[in-house]
Amino acid sequence: MFEGTTTLFERSLRVDGRAFGPHLARLFLVSAIYLAIIFSYTTAVVLGAPGLRFFLNIVYIDLIFMTLLGLSFFSTSITEEKEEDTLGLLLMAGISSSGLLFGKSGGRLVQALLLIVVQYPFTLLAVTFGGVTQHQIQATYAAMLAYLILLSGAGLVCSTISKNNRVASIRLLIIVVGYLTVALACRRSLVVFPWLSNELRTIVRGVSESCIFLQIGPTMTSGFGESIWSTQVISNVLGGLACYPLAWGLFGMTSRQPATEAISRGLVSANARRIRILNAGRVWSSPLVWKDFYFSGGGFAAIMIRFFIYVLLYLTSIEIITSLFGPMGGQGERVRTGSFLFMTCLMMSIDLGLLLSRSIQAEVRGKTWTSLVLVSNSVVTILLSKLMGIGLSWLPGPISLVTGIYFTPSGLDVLREALQQDPEPWMWVLTSMIVIPHASALFATYVRWGALPLGICCAIASFFTTIGVIMASTYNSRGVSTERSAMVVVSLFVLGGCALSSLAVWWRMKTIASQS
Repeated sequence: MFEGTTTLFERSLRVDGRAFGPHLARLFLVSAIYLAIIFSYTTAVVLGAPGLRFFLNIVYIDLIFMTLLGLSFFSTSITEEKEEDTLGLLLMAGISSSGLLFGKSGGRLVQALLLIVVQYPFTLLAVTFGGVTQHQIQATYAAMLAYLILLSGAGLVCSTISKNNRVASIRLLIIVVGYLTVALACRRSLVVFPWLSNELRTIVRGVSESCIFLQIGPTMTSGFGESIWSTQVISNVLGGLACYPLAWGLFGMTSRQPATEAISRGLVSANARRIRILNAGRVWSSPLVWKDFYFSGGGFAAIMIRFFIYVLLYLTSIEIITSLFGPMGGQGERVRTGSFLFMTCLMMSIDLGLLLSRSIQAEVRGKTWTSLVLVSNSVVTILLSKLMGIGLSWLPGPISLVTGIYFTPSGLDVLREALQQDPEPWMWVLTSMIVIPHASALFATYVRWGALPLGICCAIASFFTTIGVIMASTYNSRGVSTERSAMVVVSLFVLGGCALSSLAVWWRMKTIASQS
């Protein structure tokens, strides 16, 4: 057992150490530290406490990076063996189930921990800048490491019970969303239901304090002196460690199934006797549009799920703004509506990136792209047909955005202010979001999994890079503000980069077709 475990553990470390992806992730995190220092220095005169701003920027980037890492890295430790049909060979080689689980997931957890821990000496600069203490930095890093352990354990369970990487990532995403939603609901219930007993209030408060996203704010408040072993740290570590024996207990039931294809039907059922909405039905006049609508986008069932997610997003945005800033009177309605519209645009960008990467990876990994090129007119025709198919599945996003503008309080006022007073910042933010689907589609032609997280990382890098450019060109040599002009120029450069990425996708898919 221990020999097989150490062998898999060592192999995992060697493979990740020689791969390009982990080194690229380290470069991204180091670049994030540099950009955070520039942003904190340039905004110190207006906002004050540059050390606190610098550290908060690093923490938010790390939390986004860790969540994306869990969805694409931890959730594929076992399913990648299932997709490669090598899980049975590993078991036949005498490696026990516990050795396989710990060997595969242990190396990934160590790599992820190293990515975060290596930042710790650099973040101590925040103490020198002022606004934050070393104890607050230690408490925050303890919270992030505990959250990483929880993601590792939950990802291992999802990877054990799932048939492929896609299903495992979706299940882990549901767990992360539930992790935040339950904590928000518990925090809200403490205010809405004052009649709760003391014992029940203690339990509900403990659940709300177990979410790292809700504990970063109290940790960064002045005068923080609590122990680093908070409720969130203890609960996340215990939850992550409890997932390992759970995965071991479920491994025997899920590993007996024969290997499945890497490309699944998702929410679409092949059994006509099941719910009608889950059936693909007859092929449309455009087979490629029909195929991508159902098997890449999920069909009508996925559309209903997306509408539910956007409604939940609206309620979540209201709760977050209310908990952070209070009622705020009439101005609070505009803030809540503006935050919902911003989060909707971000969700639309991520959803489109997910659909595009899934559609392209399905053809590349399934080795069906050459056949499509042979039976269709051209590569451009196929790509446009696939874009139309996933565009139908993506419609809940634009519909929710238009509904939020016309039917939510102050929706039209927020849009009018954005277009009349400050259109350049909105243009800059929206063009940064466009990077996600374009970069995800491009990465999907090269990598087997993780195209969406790489696309989001590119969008974050583009966002902070443009901040540096705008800050550097805020004033020209004559002292005249050129901030808006810089935003327009940066937006045009981002749009040009997205256009080049579209051409790169076309060229890459044409190359794949000629090489097969």
